[in-house]
Amino acid sequence: MDKVAKAEPFNVSVLSAESVKERLFKLSKLNDRDDPPFFIGRGDITSDVQYHMREAASLPKPKRGETLVIQGIPGVGKTTLKAWLAASLSGREVQGADGVKRTVLAASVMPNALSKHPNALCRSITKSMRQELAHCERAQSALRRRVNDAGAMAILMKTGMGEFDVGESVQGVTSESTHDVCFGVYAANGLWPQRTAILLLLDEAQNLDDTTETRACLNFLHEQSNSDVRILPVFFGLPNTRQRLAELGLSRLEGDAVTNVGLLEKGEGEAMIGATFDLAGLTWDNSEWRGILQRGKFTQDDWEKCRDGLVQQVAKDACEFPQHLIRGLKAVGSALGERVPGLKLCDWSVVMGNVNSRHKTGREQYYEDRLENVSEHLAALGAMAHLLGTDGELSADDAADVLSLGRKTPYDEDEGIRQVDLLAAKGLLTPCGNNELSGSPIPSMVKHLQDKFIHMARKKKSVAHKMAQELGIKLPSSTVTHGM
Repeated sequence: MDKVAKAEPFNVSVLSAESVKERLFKLSKLNDRDDPPFFIGRGDITSDVQYHMREAASLPKPKRGETLVIQGIPGVGKTTLKAWLAASLSGREVQGADGVKRTVLAASVMPNALSKHPNALCRSITKSMRQELAHCERAQSALRRRVNDAGAMAILMKTGMGEFDVGESVQGVTSESTHDVCFGVYAANGLWPQRTAILLLLDEAQNLDDTTETRACLNFLHEQSNSDVRILPVFFGLPNTRQRLAELGLSRLEGDAVTNVGLLEKGEGEAMIGATFDLAGLTWDNSEWRGILQRGKFTQDDWEKCRDGLVQQVAKDACEFPQHLIRGLKAVGSALGERVPGLKLCDWSVVMGNVNSRHKTGREQYYEDRLENVSEHLAALGAMAHLLGTDGELSADDAADVLSLGRKTPYDEDEGIRQVDLLAAKGLLTPCGNNELSGSPIPSMVKHLQDKFIHMARKKKSVAHKMAQELGIKLPSSTVTHGM
């Protein structure tokens, strides 16, 4: 069995409280968009970003700049991964081909920043670098050692930017060179530290506007020729992010520059839940929790068995899907919190039932959120996708074609592809390279889609049935069951 990654402390302050009951209450209020208490897995992605960060530090050289795309369905952990990369890489040193060691500083910006004047983008990057720096002691220490670096002191002390403007510097400069000049001015005028490699994290990149400014900025970030600035742009977004970037001119992205974020590895969800239980104080070694358990007639052995069973059940139902793990932890927090301090061994089966029920409700709410604004025909295709032959893959073109069945006005090619992209963005289909798609990676989502929509495809004259015939899908006589 492969070794399971260790759960790394990440946002442990989210459960900071005096008593176990207070920590359980905070656990019950975890938000899907908040960073979880622990980060686990994704080691291959972190290593890949580190490699490309070193490559970016070696620019300029006779090749294109480094550009990465990290895309995935809602709830798969992209936002958490972005925050983890900023926290784990900020302040580290990378050495380029020129032998110069540069300190990595992270900055996060939203898509609209790329459509503004380059000076506004530089200001956004500066502001974000200062915010990220406030949470990273390693990066602060690296900059404090640069006592003669005005830019390092400006970032540390949050001074120097004021109403700084690059207006005069870009007069007479061609539009294609404006970003190059602006970034160079910030680097040369003591606003950014010297010998810095910027890890530029761009969230929700599927929403990038198609403007002249956006295209010019993307071209600059991808080509990078300024010798004073080393940048690694990492675009985070839904599964259609790479396509959106191609539409905006970045059609030359290499395959290894695009990562589709999937489920956690087997066992990682269980490890994260167990670590969170320990952080919440749900251990026999915690005198407060031990007292609660002993008053409820638990022995140490009883509690260890109950705890292990609860961790395993929540992890199993979560299917290694990060959003479901958070919903599971919320369910544990609310179910246990209602019983503390009067938790009793004889009531444990009721507690387990409450956790399972609330976790299921949370998962189903996620599925319904994904189905918002999705037609029944689209949803039916998502429900059938896992039944596709032995290879389990469907071409995007074929999917677009069958979606026109039964329509008075068939979709044209572009609109059909857009409908398929909507399914992928919602997580009902999964891009798997080479213009191919497969079903949802989450078994419980497959079951939810089947329970709700597969019956449509069994009706002989239904559009969904025609879709199944067109794709050569053999429908089961009854819904295939998966873990829910």
